[in-house]
Amino acid sequence: MWFWAHIGFIYTVGRLPIDDTATPLPARDIFTFLSAQDCINFLRFSREQIIITVQHLCVPDMIRTDCGYVIAGRTALCVLLYRLAFPCRYKDMRLIFHRSDSCLCETFNYMLHFMNETWGSMLTLDLGRLVPRLDFFAERLQTWGCPLPNCWAFIDGTVRAICRTIREQRAFFNGHKRYHAIKLQSVVTPDGIMVDLFGPELGTRHDVHLLHESGVLVMCQEHMNSASGDPYVVYGDPAYGMSTHLNCPYSAEAYGPLSAGMIEFNKQMSACRVAVEWVFKEMTSKWAFVALKNQQKHLLSPIGVRTVHPQLLERGQRDLPVFRVPTAVVRGVPGCCVRLYAERVLFPFVCGRGIATMNGRRTTTTVLW
Repeated sequence: MWFWAHIGFIYTVGRLPIDDTATPLPARDIFTFLSAQDCINFLRFSREQIIITVQHLCVPDMIRTDCGYVIAGRTALCVLLYRLAFPCRYKDMRLIFHRSDSCLCETFNYMLHFMNETWGSMLTLDLGRLVPRLDFFAERLQTWGCPLPNCWAFIDGTVRAICRTIREQRAFFNGHKRYHAIKLQSVVTPDGIMVDLFGPELGTRHDVHLLHESGVLVMCQEHMNSASGDPYVVYGDPAYGMSTHLNCPYSAEAYGPLSAGMIEFNKQMSACRVAVEWVFKEMTSKWAFVALKNQQKHLLSPIGVRTVHPQLLERGQRDLPVFRVPTAVVRGVPGCCVRLYAERVLFPFVCGRGIATMNGRRTTTTVLW
């Protein structure tokens, strides 16, 4: 008898009308609601950094999304930071920003595409800034114990897991990691700056494919040479192989039994090359949204932009007063100096039928220290 009583209760509850209408909330200024410490905890930026960032990125005072939502530019940036800082739902964010779920979603996507369209051409190696500093980078690495002369940067690839795709599952499935993913390639200098980030590419692609598609090696061959003609080299893992401008560890397959000197060389270079691994670690530790696999849905959201944009934020937070972009870069904004986001301001994003790459990615932009 008790069984049928429970079944009747469940059936009765299931037939009750459910009011899922969002509770109307008055508009709220996020700066007055969050304390100074809360801004750092939830947005990863201080109030002062957010204000400067809005000005230097030329974010409009008021933005209007495709669906007609109007929101302040500073609040829109806070929506972007809050969403990327930690996995959360738009329903949770509604209680903080006092905006509807659809408004927050539209604002988040608007800011992603705004960054992509405005600063997307500044993703490649900045030759104007890097070439004069190659000697300095090589000297600093040797000071830190790097046994490889003329080494100025480290290169590596990373794999970011995504949801199982509806279409083209084989193209995204990474056999080594055993999950669907996209791949990225980064070049990191000794000062901890990611000077080049290429991607995303399909999870099945090899690191060598990303190397050739990015054009990094070609640019190094053309511009990364000393006055005497000696090449400045980039150091990577054995998957990249050896070339005049790219070096890798000694391997038993290529050199046979390794000598004590070769083993010591590999050990010292490994201690230096860990810098490129730490860059990826910082991105996932401070911007945990990119590590949430269930939110990275191909064909439903711009997963490429979501995955790589936090690295830009991390770079800007650590080196706010570093970069200056000429006025010509920001058209229509006389005297604008952008000291933030000048290295890796957004990337090609996944959309439509596959992965779209940004046109004109190899456009060189002068950035001065």
